Amino acid sequence: MAAKISKKKTINAQGTLDINGMKLEVEDVPDPVVLSELLKDFDGLDVKLSVTYGEDIA
Repeated sequence: MAAKISKKKTINAQGTLDINGMKLEVEDVPDPVVLSELLKDFDGLDVKLSVTYGEDIA
């Protein structure tokens, strides 16, 4: 089984990142992932951010 969470030094969206107060609920992970911890290397930097949604239809 592949990991449900992985960290890479790449994210896509553009603007100044402010990571306070954001969380992500991940299946099979008991506590929400605090994005400020996940993205702390990027805090205060001019970044480009991408969020993708996919849906299984068959």
